[in-house]
Amino acid sequence: MVIDPYAKLGERLRSKGRAQGRREDEFDALIRAASQEMGAAAEAALGILVDIALKALSPAINDPTTAVLAIDQVHRLLKAVGKRHLQREELRDERGQVRVIYRTPNWEDYVNVACNEIRTYGATNVQVARRLRAMLDNVSGALPLRRRAALERERGLLDRTLEAHYAYPEDLALARVPDTQGLGGSSPTRIAGRI
Repeated sequence: MVIDPYAKLGERLRSKGRAQGRREDEFDALIRAASQEMGAAAEAALGILVDIALKALSPAINDPTTAVLAIDQVHRLLKAVGKRHLQREELRDERGQVRVIYRTPNWEDYVNVACNEIRTYGATNVQVARRLRAMLDNVSGALPLRRRAALERERGLLDRTLEAHYAYPEDLALARVPDTQGLGGSSPTRIAGRI
């Protein structure tokens, strides 16, 4: 049986293969188990947090501090998701036969949801760029090596976005400093030991 990721409890399911003799409550149990495994809640939560950051960054609101606070929560959730086993796309019965196949978000999906739009719309703000880099650095250092490629790709995209936006080397250097507070942590001058 292939589970539609948008299937709801009580919805009639289509089966690929034989599902004779199954009762509706067993199908509901399968959907419940599959939806919990799919990580739908984590992906949805990331999307909501990113939306909060994007709304804060909109020209009508222009509130980078709220965007940084949203990134704080994205950071926590991304780190938690990165510690989980992802890509489990099959449920097997007691004999080892595949009974349910479902799509789950993989690590790259989570990183893309967490970073892409915030980078696209927020990198022009030094506070947001610094917080996003701090998140990427921290999550990369806290998770297994297999998780780092997607984070490195995002860091590279952030660097290229910053280079395209900041005309002055001093502004670019400031935007590249990781800072969990946005503009509350170390400046490049302090890091170099000049202050």
